[in-house]
Amino acid sequence: MGEYVIGDIHGEIEALKTIINKINYDSTEDKLIFLGDYIDRGSDSYQVYRYIKKLDNGSNIFIRGNHEEMMIDAVLNKNNKGLWYHNGGRATERSFPNYSELEEAANFLILYLINIQMRIIYLFMPVFDLI
Repeated sequence: MGEYVIGDIHGEIEALKTIINKINYDSTEDKLIFLGDYIDRGSDSYQVYRYIKKLDNGSNIFIRGNHEEMMIDAVLNKNNKGLWYHNGGRATERSFPNYSELEEAANFLILYLINIQMRIIYLFMPVFDLI
């Protein structure tokens, strides 16, 4: 069984498919852990959204990133749309066939992706040779 961590897809469906193929992903044996930022910047956010929904088999983990948070805020809360656009949201909006599917995706992001704040601390422990 392999465990693979994938992050920062940013609307690049072909890059995501390439990664999945290179690791020879087997949904019955492997676990995927996605760190968010599925959308924005790239031109295929809609296709990425559809693809990750298909990968949701109950054992893979999908964490919501800051780009998903911005989309939810802009699309569902009608708030900070300029911030979302500044961070690639316009490309995401254009990739969706219509606004209702964009709203559906935002709702999916709220309900099905884990919202956690991770704090990673790197500790430097000097190693001394004792003679």
